[in-house]
Amino acid sequence: MPWQLTPASQASVAQGENTIVSYVPGYGFMRGTMQALRFIYTPLPVGRGRNETVDACQTVVASAAAALGAVRVEASSAGPQTRTPEGYVAPVAFRILYARNTGSENLEVRAGVLSCKVDRAGKILDATA
Repeated sequence: MPWQLTPASQASVAQGENTIVSYVPGYGFMRGTMQALRFIYTPLPVGRGRNETVDACQTVVASAAAALGAVRVEASSAGPQTRTPEGYVAPVAFRILYARNTGSENLEVRAGVLSCKVDRAGKILDATA
């Protein structure tokens, strides 16, 4: 899974990402980027156009995120799909909440967009940032 969707680590710091801890009503103390924290109450926007990759991509990401302590995985279309020789590729937006019991924070929010590839049967082939 790409570093943008995993809990903050040395990889995210190396990429120049800056996370903070802030009190978020209804959630408690939460770690995340300013943008991810600012939009925590807002549903993920849905991109226009057909996108048949969302469900397959969400299933794979949710499984990988659960192993890292995810308590919620949200996904939505971030744009239309494009046909490829194997099937389809399309952008999928994610927001993942991870349980955290380190320091003062209870949760960590991660957000990003993946390019998800599925075959014609809807089976995931790849997901990259």
